[in-house]
Amino acid sequence: MRVTARVNSKQFERKMLRIEREVRFAAMLALNDTGFDVRRAVQGELRQRLDRPTRYTLGAIYVTKASKSHLVATIGLKGANQSTTPNAPQETIGQQFKGGRRKRKKIEQALTKLGLIGPSDYVVPGRGAALNRYGNISLAVTRRIVRELAGTGRKRANTAATLTSSGAMFWSDGTKGLSKGVFRVMPNQGIKAILTVHSPPKYTARINVRRVGERVARRTFAGHYRRALVRALGS
Repeated sequence: MRVTARVNSKQFERKMLRIEREVRFAAMLALNDTGFDVRRAVQGELRQRLDRPTRYTLGAIYVTKASKSHLVATIGLKGANQSTTPNAPQETIGQQFKGGRRKRKKIEQALTKLGLIGPSDYVVPGRGAALNRYGNISLAVTRRIVRELAGTGRKRANTAATLTSSGAMFWSDGTKGLSKGVFRVMPNQGIKAILTVHSPPKYTARINVRRVGERVARRTFAGHYRRALVRALGS
């Protein structure tokens, strides 16, 4: 008795190629789903470790999606190429991920141009500063500070004794009982600090993206891949 088995090689090859394509497609979907899982996890770390992060900060984490020809999904912090704002997140919040110093803010650069602080000085909000819901001084207030200090003749004042209007701002050079910074005459409250000058702060890295990514990938990639493969082979 003889049994003969024949295989249609062309048909077999077509099926194998189809399976290979579907496997790559499933891997692509799983990588992308995992990439967005990692982004959400990093955003969660930002919410935990930063005081009221803004939408700009949370949106600074990007995902470059994988394709069938390039099975790599990348998660990172937006740089100049990915950002639509003049100051890319890598410059403004990069120290949260790698440590070091943050880029000086516009208000600090403006105060340096006015000759009030040095090129390595930083400022922080004082107790009299009105903060927005994210804990920052608003852009309108910073513009007012620069406008008042630059355009009213008050920028060299060291005391509020000559300022009669409530709400007036003035610059203190650190003498006469006041620290160095911007102060304001507050109605019925006296003089309150708006900005105070500090030496350059040095940050330690607070978020390890690689560690977060590895943890999330171990937890979610396999499940994403199984589901994507079932869908791909069943279609």
